[in-house]
Amino acid sequence: MRIFATRSIMRILYLSYDGLTDALGQSQILPYLRELAKLGHEIDIISFEKPERHNLLADSVKHDCQKHGLGYYPMSYTKKPPILSTLRDIQRMKKKAQTLNRNKSYQWVHCRSYISAIVGEWMQSKFGVKFLFDMRGFYADERVDGGIWPQSNPLYRWVYRYFKRKERDFLSKADHVISLTHKAKTIIESWKVVSSPDKISVIPCCVDTTHFKRNNSGRQEVRNTLGIDNNTLLIGYVGSTGTWYLLKEMLLFFKEVAVLHPNAKFYFITLDNPAPILEKARQVGLRNDQLHIASVERSDLPAHLSALDLSMFFIQPVFSKAASSPTKHGELMSVGVPVICNAGVGDTDEIIQRYRAGYCIQDFSRSSMKDAANNLNELLKSDVSPIIEGAKTYFSLEKGIDQIHRIYESANEPISHTSS
Repeated sequence: MRIFATRSIMRILYLSYDGLTDALGQSQILPYLRELAKLGHEIDIISFEKPERHNLLADSVKHDCQKHGLGYYPMSYTKKPPILSTLRDIQRMKKKAQTLNRNKSYQWVHCRSYISAIVGEWMQSKFGVKFLFDMRGFYADERVDGGIWPQSNPLYRWVYRYFKRKERDFLSKADHVISLTHKAKTIIESWKVVSSPDKISVIPCCVDTTHFKRNNSGRQEVRNTLGIDNNTLLIGYVGSTGTWYLLKEMLLFFKEVAVLHPNAKFYFITLDNPAPILEKARQVGLRNDQLHIASVERSDLPAHLSALDLSMFFIQPVFSKAASSPTKHGELMSVGVPVICNAGVGDTDEIIQRYRAGYCIQDFSRSSMKDAANNLNELLKSDVSPIIEGAKTYFSLEKGIDQIHRIYESANEPISHTSS
């Protein structure tokens, strides 16, 4: 990775309600912070860890942080009772942040999403620390769109309205805002709550292209392990199948593919329980032997992704998803796997078109799925090099780190606009 000269060392407090032991912590938090620490920034992290994940990975994460000079202050995440447990966690985060700031006098508080931003806004007001709102998406709308905060419940209606008010506060008061997508940036600008477009940087969920690279020998080993020859079409899905992801529609699309490619297999790389996936597949008329379901360690993921001929993700095209940048998208492109996805999710359709990186269906009608299935042969014949280069250009971890680095360094000067 290219190293950028640091004019001054910044003291950063990074706040995350996600854990470093979570999958997102491993793929989207630690890689950034390691490299930012190499640039000379002094970074302390307060994260909230789920007990089962923390018990499994605490020692390795602690060692990793020590190795890279990151201060790691894990706190236990509490889930019950709903709302009250989150309020208690916010108070615990605030107390810990105040204690650390007393000794460190941070220049930036970097807040991942809205829960952490409550503490960041408070630190800005109380201690004069610059507040970086790394929003990660339209949090309150995501909770409603995903059915997590049903608006038929008066309590959840109040919580939704509270966070929509806070959203405007965060956007207007933050010293800088990071959006995952250009589409979300455009929406935010239309709200007239941000003083200048230059205050918002677009940084998608980046990918470490040195880790996620095409592995042809690994491809063959994985296919051998799965009992799949090189003439068999292997379509893959990576990650959780819950909340936003349209499992039934993906299975129906695969069913259309299987009409044209009778030996095709659908490979789910997921930590999810296989039983509901197999049951849903049965309901749409697929057989168990048409599917493979397995969990894969991150270290082995590039080989398993390389084994795929195509990949797929269908996501609910609701309002909140305009701000989403699926982590899996950059990882799949980085190993040269074309993606079948749906329109209306963040910047995915523009990325697919710009880098000739797959196929974007406009809706989930059977005719649209048939059209997409009929276009697969064209994708299978295409050169994967533009897809890999597209990942390096658009999802580059190096580029994302450079943007955050420049934001940090701007603590004592006006921030110039940066975007992907």
